[in-house]
Amino acid sequence: MPSVKIKYPQIQDEPGQIQGLGILQYIKLRFIHLCYEFKKHKFYSVIFSVLLLILSYLQLFSQLLDTSFLPDSSEEWGPFSFVTVALNLSRLYPYLGDGNSSALTLLFVYLLIALVVLYYAAFYYMHFSLTIRKLYFTMPLELGCIFGELLIWVLLVPVCEVFVDGFRCRSDGVSLLLNDVECNSTVHIIHMVFIAVGLTMYVFAALIIAFYFNDSRSYVTHTGEYGFARLDVNTEVYFCTYRIAVSLTRRWLIEEDLSWVILVFHAIYALPTAYMYYLYVPYYKKGISAMYCGCVLSHIWVIAHLVLYKVMGGDEYGTESRSYKGAAIVVIIGMMLLFALAWKVRNELIKRKMINFHHLRITSNEELDIYVQGLLNMYNSQQVDPSDELLLKGIVTRHKAECLNIDCPLKRPESEKLYHPGTDTESESSKTNSKDKIVILALINDILKERERNRKFGSQASACFHLMYGDFLFKEMGNIHMTIVQIMKAQKSMPSIQQEVSIYHLLRSVEEHLTGKYKSNSSKDLKDDDKEEDSTKRICENLDMMIVITVSYTHLTLPTICSV
Repeated sequence: MPSVKIKYPQIQDEPGQIQGLGILQYIKLRFIHLCYEFKKHKFYSVIFSVLLLILSYLQLFSQLLDTSFLPDSSEEWGPFSFVTVALNLSRLYPYLGDGNSSALTLLFVYLLIALVVLYYAAFYYMHFSLTIRKLYFTMPLELGCIFGELLIWVLLVPVCEVFVDGFRCRSDGVSLLLNDVECNSTVHIIHMVFIAVGLTMYVFAALIIAFYFNDSRSYVTHTGEYGFARLDVNTEVYFCTYRIAVSLTRRWLIEEDLSWVILVFHAIYALPTAYMYYLYVPYYKKGISAMYCGCVLSHIWVIAHLVLYKVMGGDEYGTESRSYKGAAIVVIIGMMLLFALAWKVRNELIKRKMINFHHLRITSNEELDIYVQGLLNMYNSQQVDPSDELLLKGIVTRHKAECLNIDCPLKRPESEKLYHPGTDTESESSKTNSKDKIVILALINDILKERERNRKFGSQASACFHLMYGDFLFKEMGNIHMTIVQIMKAQKSMPSIQQEVSIYHLLRSVEEHLTGKYKSNSSKDLKDDDKEEDSTKRICENLDMMIVITVSYTHLTLPTICSV
């Protein structure tokens, strides 16, 4: 294998000065490093991620089931009055905005502004602490990660709806958000300036977090599992953009008696989202993926019900309260059935894709990612799911029969065992191929290697492929050498800015792994200095550190990888 080295830009003594880089390039590199520092401290489990998904979609249902469609009075809903309470609590706007303003509302608004200012301050502090490492500690990162996820999934809708009320006035010339404050007065203008700045900061932060901080394939972070690991399909970006647009315009559309436009907005998002789920099944975790599927299908179900409700006369459709109770029963029972079916839908989609794709007929990186992740999930779940075990056996058998590669690991003689460099173990000949993880990993590695030789995807796609392959080699195979080679190829394939963040994330993960391994072995060397032979052996084991020149990240540097 050719030797690989990493060249770092030279850093001057002054903080923030990097020789040979302009100010825009420096800002870009520093931002990428900050993204990495924040992302590696994510620790959200599947349960926490499911709660965020449920709250975010409850807010969408609350926006749909307002007074322009169905009555929000608990008396009209009868025994289902808890529906309006849950929807209103998830969104907060019915209690804080919509003409229900008070001193508590104003306090809530400025508290939210203070929180987003503190978030930006934490971001700047981490930028400063990367220069002076004595000031570096993880609490701002951990709090920033929690606030960032709450922002894009929960806080975004209440912030947009409540803050917009700060610019609206009542018919009597009084501010809708600020009681007893005359519209366009000096006090009102001052409040509007603060609210406008706060709203801009929230929208900008939400889009940045959704675009950069939710990179794909981040299964496990430094602090635990991350529930929203997904393919490169920008699910969060579309979700945030759509909710911002609906939240900022919803009240004005209702006042103009354009509630149909709101339904169109929701349908424009819901239908393509369902189609994207059918194509990609974006989230890796089974629980998150099934819950997301249930939320998407329920969203379409509620929209369809409200369209039917409006077509049949809207508020004139049944004047007695039992008509609303019937509507509630239909919606709730339908949603319960859809959530119950979501797990089945998700599993059937994955199995159909695994059967129909076949690695020789895959035409995109997304399909390849689904196929590889499906194989890994099937191996882990075959112990408890007989259908997964049967399907995995079929895939392995078909590949063994159809593969034309003479070096395919499944075509090797039974006596030749496969070796796993990450765990320093060999495959067990007593196990069947589908039960041997080393065989499955070698099979996936062979498929990815074959796709790399074919080069069927373009430059943007090839950067994504090399990043996917490098991530697999590092986290599943433990092959540090080839991981660095894939990073090198990804950087040479004109990656997008999001892919550059992911490349940097993977490179730093490799470096920190090697640094920890080197320190661990060095400490053992200090204890065994009298054993010259053992010390020499350990030094030789650390020669893989020469692949990556580890440096102190006192200053930000984005490495440029080149072969020599």
